[in-house]
Amino acid sequence: MSSDQHGEGASPVLVGTARFRGTTGQPLGAEDPALLARWRATSPPPPAEHWDGDLVSLLSYLEREDDGHFLYRGQVQRYPALVPSVYRRAIVPGAEADPVIAVDARRYHDAADTDHEKLAALSAAMASYGPTVGNIVAQQYGLDSEALDVTSDPRTAAFFASRRYPTYEPVEPGGEPGVIFRFPVDDRPPVDPSDPPESYGQAVKNVDPWGPVTFTLFRARWDLDEAMLTAAREMWQPTGGGVVAEVMTRPMVRDSRFYVDHLAATFGAARDLAATRFGRQAGGSIRTVSRWKAAIPARPDVVTFPGTGSLAFVPPLAIGLELMAIENVDRYPGLRIFTFDHGRPAPLPTREALWPERRSDWLWNDLAERIGDPYSRLIDPGYR
Repeated sequence: MSSDQHGEGASPVLVGTARFRGTTGQPLGAEDPALLARWRATSPPPPAEHWDGDLVSLLSYLEREDDGHFLYRGQVQRYPALVPSVYRRAIVPGAEADPVIAVDARRYHDAADTDHEKLAALSAAMASYGPTVGNIVAQQYGLDSEALDVTSDPRTAAFFASRRYPTYEPVEPGGEPGVIFRFPVDDRPPVDPSDPPESYGQAVKNVDPWGPVTFTLFRARWDLDEAMLTAAREMWQPTGGGVVAEVMTRPMVRDSRFYVDHLAATFGAARDLAATRFGRQAGGSIRTVSRWKAAIPARPDVVTFPGTGSLAFVPPLAIGLELMAIENVDRYPGLRIFTFDHGRPAPLPTREALWPERRSDWLWNDLAERIGDPYSRLIDPGYR
């Protein structure tokens, strides 16, 4: 799960014109019962590995194995759906354990409308910091995010696996076992601060005969106003107007090192991240694949970028009309799932260590200043 980058400074070369059939009356992939049944049969989740010892010995094992190439997530128990919280409330009942989880679009959109202040605060953070830094900072401080919270530190994951929200008191022995997810992360080159910011709306569509072609997905209800929607439709007229098709956002996996590099580029290397919630919790993120019913140009051109071979649409956008499904993160390649019985406490960070007070957390204060009133009151203090 990774995102492709276009070549730096490369001039795109036109390689052809794509043609799509209209999809009116035809089931799209995430709505096709036969295709969903095949996905369920061919993509089971990895089995949980129950640790015979306690959390102390499991943590010791994870730390011995850790080489800086893993991300972790701790939960007090395992749930069928492993997806970002913004999607959980809209999951269709009975689809929780599917590899591609059907979403009730009305409930998702209604919930997003209800949480419009958090979405507005997220947009303000991304506009101020840029997409990469803005998304992780907003996520870490309790605003909205379409990514799953993970950490590069197994001890932080163990804390969340053995402490129950919102007070984070230790879980009593008995009941459901705790769980720690371990995700492998590919090697990544050092971050170049001069690189253009990544688009969190990057999406992909398979186009014959070229395969995956990228473009930017704008959600009609939040990302575009009426004037922008009109401009997009006008842009499509030379390509035969628009058609409805199923598109997928690209997955994006980022560890703590990636964000540390970007934060250093934003604030300067002299700023001490160890004084911030982000630094204490070694935050990372996994943005899973979302599947959208979207309007796209009927006959877009496709361009290729020299040196990378990556392809992109022209016109370069789609309009997301309706969220259809989310891919379950517990199908992540190479994922291992460790469960353990709650019992003997492990030597873990304290709540106060993971959530420093606002007066000592300069990143919290910087975020509050940038998003301003009334959004700064939405920042989550962490625990109660």
